Amino acid sequence: SKRGNLNFKLGNYPASIADLTKAIELAPLEDYYFDRASANRHAGLYEEAIRDYSTVIEMNPGNADAYNNRGFTKNALRQYEQSLDDFSKAIEIKPDYTIAYYNRGRSKFNLSRWADAIGDYNKAIELNSKDPNFYNSRGMAFEKLKNYQEAMDDFNKAIILFPKFGEAYDNRGLLKKEIGNKKEALADLEKAAKIKRGH
Repeated sequence: SKRGNLNFKLGNYPASIADLTKAIELAPLEDYYFDRASANRHAGLYEEAIRDYSTVIEMNPGNADAYNNRGFTKNALRQYEQSLDDFSKAIEIKPDYTIAYYNRGRSKFNLSRWADAIGDYNKAIELNSKDPNFYNSRGMAFEKLKNYQEAMDDFNKAIILFPKFGEAYDNRGLLKKEIGNKKEALADLEKAAKIKRGH
């Protein structure tokens, strides 16, 4: 539904959901369920979003985006273990699905499976070496494994790619503090705070 999509773009998710629900009543199309799932997810209605993504998957079991987005929504509910199957299925359908590798890595990280998470982050970076989030997340996993040099390299790379990446400065600052480099740690943490304040 065009109006549902317009409301979605404007951030008016309740109106978007209402419009798409009407559209589904008239014509229960895969795209309408997918769009309503996305609107529900953005509105924080995660259970409803999962239901709609599941309907899309029933209608089209080859929809990799529906699996990825359902997994992402399960992550929002901290259903990390359950999300892994969805990301793996998305990758099975679409083997070069960069964001699904990254999302699966984040689930593994949240399950304290840091080495496994690094494997998925590596694959995401291999497919797209320009996303600073991939390096920042991999750096966090390296830090958990006490691979401090690799972690530092990744935080540095994230900052090179996105010089206003507050979280990466934060992570690098905390790592410098951990390894005893207090003066540089403070500079990074101050920079992170400045970015968060919008300077």
